[in-house]
Amino acid sequence: MGTDHAPVEILYWSDYLCEFCSQFATSIHPKLIRTEVQRGRTRFVFLELPNIGQNSWPAAMLSKAVWKTVADTDPAQFWQWHQTVFERQRKAGSGWANTKNLLEIATEVGIDANAVETVHDTHSDAFASDIDAAVDAADQASITGTPAFYVYNPASDQSKTIIGTQPLSVYRSAIRAVK
Repeated sequence: MGTDHAPVEILYWSDYLCEFCSQFATSIHPKLIRTEVQRGRTRFVFLELPNIGQNSWPAAMLSKAVWKTVADTDPAQFWQWHQTVFERQRKAGSGWANTKNLLEIATEVGIDANAVETVHDTHSDAFASDIDAAVDAADQASITGTPAFYVYNPASDQSKTIIGTQPLSVYRSAIRAVK
């Protein structure tokens, strides 16, 4: 999310079953979108870190399929789906994040659920490799839980890591620190 030319990139590891990820997605992320992303200052790169429960991995796989389905035509639809999933989040282990429910959310936000299923089935090996790579990147950054953020400025090679859902000021401070 955001322009490829933004001076600051935030790698954002999350799990759709993580209650703290939901807090970030529903309260902090929209504010950062308005103040940092829409102004071209920051770009978010979403990475799956399925670590909470039995539906974490299937939800991560479906997330990849939703992204691939809409990335070339309307990437904002992915973020709408992402936001809605977190708004609908229920207790981990309750089974709420099953494929059927996540596809229903896709339909609700205007994404063709049949297309998502086809993409999911066609690219599942590639998606699994992508998720494994995101998990490896988290390990390399010493990130073991979600949400986690690696705030990075490629031009200055400065970075900050944020673990957990923090007050908005913590994210803004990290963005300023790496500029």
